[in-house]
Amino acid sequence: MIELLIADQLSSAGPSEADLRAELELLRLKELRGRAKAAGISTDALEDAADSDDPKSAVIELLTADQLATEQHTSSGAMVALRAELEAMRFKELRERAQESGVDSVGLEKIIDDDEPKAALIDVLLQRAAARSTSVQAQQQTLLQGLPLKELRTKAKAAAVSEEALDDALDAEDVKATVIDLILDASRPPLPEGTPPAPRHQAMGPGRGDDEHVESA
Repeated sequence: MIELLIADQLSSAGPSEADLRAELELLRLKELRGRAKAAGISTDALEDAADSDDPKSAVIELLTADQLATEQHTSSGAMVALRAELEAMRFKELRERAQESGVDSVGLEKIIDDDEPKAALIDVLLQRAAARSTSVQAQQQTLLQGLPLKELRTKAKAAAVSEEALDDALDAEDVKATVIDLILDASRPPLPEGTPPAPRHQAMGPGRGDDEHVESA
């Protein structure tokens, strides 16, 4: 199934954050800095890390944030590729994919009755793929909640969150939660252009058959 292939691509984009941290902890600071430079992390970010109370931990935060950004970029590209592949398929094939991905018969009937059934079905399949990506975001949020604010700010800078946004976060009622939101928003991949926030399901109308919609799709 296309959706499962996309999910596999997302999950195999790189090591988990815990695994990456364990790997980085074994490296010396000089090796970490070399790895950070090779990853394209800015000199300013590395200088800020060097001035922190724990330079090694700060560089590790920069590298883990960079890894997350890379994975999210892969996720975004995968979603764009998924839309292109779905749009090239016939309605019958899309319907089979939807059934395989768990869309029930009632949901399919509502989609079939949509004014644009093929577009509606593609929307549903994209939303299901996006939901799998969102589960990765939920795991990331749990990990972020366990970090102190100082490390979160370093991670936010590595994710290209602006100084202005971080300064505004200091005035929030829950500073830590606000910084976490900034990190997640900066790394969240956008849905392909044209994908709505929710599948389009309209009420069923009287008795139009599948073949009529297949031909019109």
